[in-house]
Amino acid sequence: MTRPDLSPPPPPTPVGVDGKPVPPPEEKSFLQKYWLPLLGVGFFVISQMAPEDNTKGKPAAAAS
Repeated sequence: MTRPDLSPPPPPTPVGVDGKPVPPPEEKSFLQKYWLPLLGVGFFVISQMAPEDNTKGKPAAAAS
């Protein structure tokens, strides 16, 4: 007689010291997850808002 093909058993549930199942960790908010990339994008946007430097190609004015 052949054995049936069974799927593997589910992973065991983590159990705390008191014997109760440990609840899954709370999911982080959007800002908690992505604060660093948002900060980088913010710095980039602010740096692009600076006025252009139009001194390129113009001779320096002589001091009198």
